[in-house]
Amino acid sequence: MKSMKNKLYLNKNLYGKKSIQEARKAYGELADIQLDSRNEYWVCSFFQCDYGEERTMLEFENYLIGLTNQERKQNDDDM
Repeated sequence: MKSMKNKLYLNKNLYGKKSIQEARKAYGELADIQLDSRNEYWVCSFFQCDYGEERTMLEFENYLIGLTNQERKQNDDDM
């Protein structure tokens, strides 16, 4: 993860678009989060954050890690 001001750069090898979209939906009441694709990164831009950009970005990433781990566990269980 890299961050620059209000942008969170998420490596595409680690994070799937589906999980990011789910996290964006969950955080929809707390912030306006835009998603873009740049080379090997998903770029989430944070606007109008109820709890400040830095805290919202950190909490969003923690939530996303949980979703990603849950998705991987489900995939492992399906094998």
